[in-house]
Amino acid sequence: MDLPNNTLPLDRDYLVGEVLGRGGMGVVYSAIQLSLGRRVAIKVPHANLASDPHVNRRFRTEALACGKLDHRNIARVIDFGGRDGALYLVMEYVAGVPLDRFVLEHGAMASATAVDVCTQILGALGEAHGAGIVHADIKSANVLVETQPNGTLRAVVIDFGLARFSNDTSPHDARVLSGTPDYLAPELVQGGVPTVASDIYSTGIVLYELLTGQTPFSGGTSAEILTRQIDDAVIPPSLRCPDRELSDALEDVVMRALAKDPSARFATAALFVEALCAATTTLIEPNVRIARGTLSEAFSTETTTRSWQRELMPVIRIAAVAGESTRIQQVRVVVQHALASGDGDAIVTSYLELVRALIDGRELVAAAGELERGLALLRPGVFSETPAAIWRLQLCLAALYSGMGDHLRAKCAAIVGQDDAVRASSTLGEDRAHALLVRLARSTPLAA
Repeated sequence: MDLPNNTLPLDRDYLVGEVLGRGGMGVVYSAIQLSLGRRVAIKVPHANLASDPHVNRRFRTEALACGKLDHRNIARVIDFGGRDGALYLVMEYVAGVPLDRFVLEHGAMASATAVDVCTQILGALGEAHGAGIVHADIKSANVLVETQPNGTLRAVVIDFGLARFSNDTSPHDARVLSGTPDYLAPELVQGGVPTVASDIYSTGIVLYELLTGQTPFSGGTSAEILTRQIDDAVIPPSLRCPDRELSDALEDVVMRALAKDPSARFATAALFVEALCAATTTLIEPNVRIARGTLSEAFSTETTTRSWQRELMPVIRIAAVAGESTRIQQVRVVVQHALASGDGDAIVTSYLELVRALIDGRELVAAAGELERGLALLRPGVFSETPAAIWRLQLCLAALYSGMGDHLRAKCAAIVGQDDAVRASSTLGEDRAHALLVRLARSTPLAA
């Protein structure tokens, strides 16, 4: 329920409207600034936190940080004040939704769209870093996206409440960990000070989320996620989403941004943008969104949806909103239906969906086993004709072996996948196999 103006620490120039959003520390309202007749957004602390010094410090930090910045991808601060010890922050009104909600509703973005949104976020960070300000809390919930008249998305970075200034000489308390576990750089988890490098890492997490529909270390308790940030290798986006066409160049950019060692990441937001622009020239994916948990038509050469896809799509949609174990069980049902149909392409697609579900559940060994069984079924002797798309399963298996550290088996599987692509006259398959073999050559010990 909206609060009347006299219960908020505002002067009489603002007519408060509906609630736009709620966070752990405050509420954001829509309002009209009467003196100028314009719509604004007003952020105020929760009533029980109005006198909390930590909350007030965050409000002041956000006001000071945004007051120094002027960029189309950063929400402008219009006014800042208070009454009876409680503060308020008046900001530019953005007719959009948080990016995390956008991804939840629309699923993973097309590569070109994800790169565009990430480039805008990096533009905002470049402005902040140039002014000596580290955001320190980049996450999809702190980015608003609004649809422009031409259909493109405008990304606006918000919430500089945890920002750190370059001239800040106050001691850093390593015991206080601030931020959302899914987006925290490893060095922050270990007590480090927020830096440009940690902002780059968090932005890499957001890009990964836009491309795959989820963050790389999600699932479990906060403590488990924080441990993964330090200890676990990032599962490459193409392995987590084998049903999507993610270019090797773009994947390399994501993986560099998510390097555990801060010095191995992009040194600046501008260099990150430069790498994204270079990778964009290689994108082959159409500018469409594929919702998480749905079967893609990318595996079909037909322009219409196959009958088996129409029949099985509801099952997948249910699985997408269920728990991981339930999702895996239901995708197994889809695999069984595909096997019963005898349609090779349907089997390939359903197996890839099953592999994705298993990888999401961090069951890499099980995912490899399922791929091995699927490939055995689709080889000559079981089906009269091997599906042209079998190279997708084979290359996915090669990538899985690589992710599990078995580089020799990965190389062998990639060579078989390359042969499958040649037989299918798939230029895409040949290119992806070649890129994978090059990557494996760089990482495989000579003794192998």
